Amino acid sequence: MEQDVATSVKVDPEQPQTRYDRILRKVAKCISYIFFPFFVPVYGVLLFFHVAVLRCQPVSFLFLNLLLAVFFAVLLPLACVYMLKKYGVITSVKMTRKEDRLVPYFCTAISMFIGAVLMYYSGMFVFVYGGLFAGAVCVIVNALVSFWWKISAHTMAMGCWFGCVLNVWCTPPLSLFVDHAVDLLSLLLIMSALVASARLYFEHHTEGQVLAGFLNGVFWGYMVLYFLEPR
Repeated sequence: MEQDVATSVKVDPEQPQTRYDRILRKVAKCISYIFFPFFVPVYGVLLFFHVAVLRCQPVSFLFLNLLLAVFFAVLLPLACVYMLKKYGVITSVKMTRKEDRLVPYFCTAISMFIGAVLMYYSGMFVFVYGGLFAGAVCVIVNALVSFWWKISAHTMAMGCWFGCVLNVWCTPPLSLFVDHAVDLLSLLLIMSALVASARLYFEHHTEGQVLAGFLNGVFWGYMVLYFLEPR
């Protein structure tokens, strides 16, 4: 009887068994939440607000574009995910299954595209609204790949951020507007590595999926800005 009771109690592999594991789990969860893919475009907009050419702009102009980024990159996509879950289109708001990602991804891409267009017509600089365009393209690519492979959206968002900053740094005269670009790129690489480690810790992705997400973001973040920049 005692043996039957003992064998019936199963240990959940996802539950940390030591204090060290509990700390690692909390840190990884915080990193995943802080750098949630919907939030990263807003971080990018705030970052570019600190470059020289934008520091001289009216506060009302910057605040308007920040509101556009928050609404179309965060609030509207989150609302879409909630409604899709409510009506049974997806099984979880976390979208851990690749089958749950297709419709929310396309909704997010459309929302970010609209936000970028509105930023463009507000008079915002190309390296700011171009970041939202690049994010929309990255999300569409992720959605298409999700038919076969669940690449990481977290590292995709970080890669897109890195690619946009890399493009601005490599493109005169835009490079004149970014202070300490090398330090910034180094910091983004470190943050991207932390995000990748967090996703691997929870075993939501393989190493290949994490790397593919980052490279997808870097490529489209750089190339979309390249094609949008005036010649």
